Amino acid sequence: MTTKSANNGTFNANFRPTFDDTKYKVEIFNNDKLVKTVEKSTTSQAVALEPGANKVVIRISDLTNEKNYTDYKFDITRTRSTTATLSVGGATIVPSERALISNPTYKGRSEGTFFRLENGELTKVAGISPTISDYKAFLYKDINSFDLNISPKDSWSIVRASIDDGESVNVEKGKPIKNIKFGDKNSVKIKIQICSNSKYYANKEAGKEDPFEAENTYTITVERLSVDKSELQITSADISSGQWCTPEFNKDIVTAAILIPKDCNSLDINFKVTNGATVYKDSKSDANLLNAEEDGNYKLTIDTSKITSSLTQRIVLYKVLEDGSEMITTYTFTIYKRGKLVGMPDKVVDYFCPGSQYSNMANFPIQ
Repeated sequence: MTTKSANNGTFNANFRPTFDDTKYKVEIFNNDKLVKTVEKSTTSQAVALEPGANKVVIRISDLTNEKNYTDYKFDITRTRSTTATLSVGGATIVPSERALISNPTYKGRSEGTFFRLENGELTKVAGISPTISDYKAFLYKDINSFDLNISPKDSWSIVRASIDDGESVNVEKGKPIKNIKFGDKNSVKIKIQICSNSKYYANKEAGKEDPFEAENTYTITVERLSVDKSELQITSADISSGQWCTPEFNKDIVTAAILIPKDCNSLDINFKVTNGATVYKDSKSDANLLNAEEDGNYKLTIDTSKITSSLTQRIVLYKVLEDGSEMITTYTFTIYKRGKLVGMPDKVVDYFCPGSQYSNMANFPIQ
């Protein structure tokens, strides 16, 4: 049998073998590879079909003598896909030294964002699209190498990549292009070529020496900036009441929690910032501009009298770089009041967060 239409990605044939599972077992093979062993009867079994020919064998064998078996054979041809594009969002960067960071932003986007290019010029539109061929992404200066994950719309497409116009090599399905190095340069160009599964095997059957024929080409330039997050930070901070729950302020962590007494109606955050930063409360606007005091410190007074559960305060640092690009770091402080019950603890002296989604998040106080 042949499937009626092509399908991008996984395509299953479902079988429901019925047998006496006290006497027999069932094994399912596809193209001579064992897919699964079935020990219970009437359970539906999905068999992933590869593009092209699939020889599915359902083998029922005697539990007391595995050499006593019967094979049921099914020849299934999965129609090959003609798709040869990246998927939406079909590329991601994984730095070698650390994870991507969301703060600071550069040109209004977080690190590793793919900006679309139009006639070689950077646009404000971000994200991989199957119909757009040219992109640029940025990493901060502490990154020396990275991996690039490529996701074609049809996972069975044949993908090739070259670095800085070097030799093109096949990209193994589901595997990243690993260890792309900047070296002594601050930009790397990766060319991605995609050939559909249908085209590749048609060329192969036609006897072409190299059946790969690029149907779509994408170019991704990754640039290493001359700045990093240290260019735009709150370097130190203290509070007039209560305590940090991180357990103390850390300039490298842009989210933090503050726990204040139940009778605290006003809280001052006193802080310093890196040179050249313009400071705002809440968001970047003229009305929210904060001015430094004579000693260079900043002071933000927050009304905490109406807190019922928590209050979120943001401090925005803004800087224009030499190339005219904007860089923004946003710190978010969540302020909590201790409960009003008699006998509540005065302070957090230590805390332990076992392995969970909250581990190392630094913003979940004990109240």
